[in-house]
Amino acid sequence: MIDRLRQAFSLAERQPEQQQEALATILLDEMGDEDRWESLFADLRSPDLLARMVKEAVRDDQAQRTELITSDTFLS
Repeated sequence: MIDRLRQAFSLAERQPEQQQEALATILLDEMGDEDRWESLFADLRSPDLLARMVKEAVRDDQAQRTELITSDTFLS
C-alpha cells in the first residue's frame, strides 16, 4: 500500500462509524465503477457502444435535456 493511501485510511479510522461507512461506500462504488468501465471498453463492441453513447448525448444536448456543469454546480 502506498503511503498516501495508508495516510487516508489512518485518517478514516479515526472518524465516527457512520462516516467510515460512507467513506467505504464511496471507495467501493468508485472501484466497482472503474472495473465496470474497464470491462466495457475491453469489449470489442465498445467502439460501437461509445459511438451510440456520443450520438445520444448530442441528441440530448440539442433537445436541451442537458445542463451546464460548472465548478460551482459539479457534485452539488
